[in-house]
Amino acid sequence: MKLTFKQKAFALLVASLYLRLVFFVVENGNVLLSDFGLHQTSSYDASRWYVPPVLPPPPHTHVGNDVEKAVDNFHHKFNHAAFLHLYREAEPSFTRYNSLEYVRRMIVVWQKLGEVKSCEQFSRYESRMGGNVTQVILDYNMHFANGDGYEQFIWNVTGDEVKLSSHTISSPLLGY
Repeated sequence: MKLTFKQKAFALLVASLYLRLVFFVVENGNVLLSDFGLHQTSSYDASRWYVPPVLPPPPHTHVGNDVEKAVDNFHHKFNHAAFLHLYREAEPSFTRYNSLEYVRRMIVVWQKLGEVKSCEQFSRYESRMGGNVTQVILDYNMHFANGDGYEQFIWNVTGDEVKLSSHTISSPLLGY
């Protein structure tokens, strides 16, 4: 069956609207569930659209003050395309994009660079922020499956909690 241009355009529009609805539900799933009187224990989980059914255990389960372990955990989740996990575990200030935009950007990076093969830390800077918060900046030379690059992490450490505040990847494969 051959479709006309108008039929193809309409099909793309319908698919786009459907995806927008799905992503809206993912972003606002709990709100929608409560609006319809459903409980949190409902069998529908709006975040299951992206999270792999079984994520292998991270290399380090207790991060503590060790930001290098947090970097290892980040790379583990990156290699398994668990980008929504990364987004949800970051600082609120990290969310300059909504989760859908962050996942889209990370998918592009992951497709172009491939998995993390190894990394070499070449810089570490720590500074005390207000209260008991320490900010740690780590710079890495990265070796991905498809090429090399540079990565910078900014972590905020409060007690035993390490939260990602900023993350930058650059590589000639990305064009920046």
